[in-house]
Amino acid sequence: MDPQPMGKVRDLSRLAGRVAARSTMRWSSLWKFLGICLLAAVVGGPAVDLPHAQGAAAVAGMPRPAQGQVLLPQRINFDQPSDMAVGQPVRLSASTDADANENLVVSFRSDTPDLCTVSDSTVTPTAPGFCVITATQGGDASYAAAPDVARAFLAHSGPRPQTITFDPPQAAAVGQPVRLSASTDADANENLVVSFRSDTPGVCTVSGVTVTATAADVCTITASQGGNEHYAAARPARRSFQAHTGTRRQRITFDPPQAVAAGQSVGFVGLHGRERAPSRVVPLGVAHGVHRLGLHRHDRRGRPV
Repeated sequence: MDPQPMGKVRDLSRLAGRVAARSTMRWSSLWKFLGICLLAAVVGGPAVDLPHAQGAAAVAGMPRPAQGQVLLPQRINFDQPSDMAVGQPVRLSASTDADANENLVVSFRSDTPDLCTVSDSTVTPTAPGFCVITATQGGDASYAAAPDVARAFLAHSGPRPQTITFDPPQAAAVGQPVRLSASTDADANENLVVSFRSDTPGVCTVSGVTVTATAADVCTITASQGGNEHYAAARPARRSFQAHTGTRRQRITFDPPQAVAAGQSVGFVGLHGRERAPSRVVPLGVAHGVHRLGLHRHDRRGRPV
């Protein structure tokens, strides 16, 4: 065999090895360069010690993500309210150190609604105790929200006692409004108003001086009066009455509807006492061979009610 071709093959092998080694080094340098460029772009700072000046210039000229607007801080100055008698309104005063041209208004809320209520910038104590008010300001396009600031003051009542006289409510049918009547033995010139609340909200509800039963059961109402600068809070008085349904008996006659496919409407007439109420049912599906029906009442003209 001729040794010359074999020598050429060995030379070509050595040459290919050298080319591959140099290519690997070049690719390694390229990946290193691209990684440094990516890191510089993400960090957003200038490219430092990059292996090529042109690459450094390219990275420095790359567009950077826009930074979010930094909002200015603000702080609330909330003047301490003075101690006040129950029922006497107190005007609240607070402001922020933000630019006055921003017109940032401070809002107030009561953290003790059982003792005092807030309307705009006025707080009114309704019962003796410590009233806690929080001032807030939510900020705008230029200023961040201010940290909340809370203030507390003592709501006190006068030394003179008073007693509530609460007339027992009469028994009433469910749905029938009943007017409540109560007063105190305090001086009439003080205008001390008695308030009412329902202690059985599942049976009856109270609106102002009117109670309305919603279920047939015992309804319990509490009358209270928080006092003022002259009179102490009165001891609450409770009264109960029986809420009942009518005495006349009734019976429902329900004609069996025809079997239909799911989604198909079926007209029927349900007899309630002496009044016929045209209604319509819509099958909701089939469970264990029994159609489940949704009931929709309609008036005599076929309109849903």
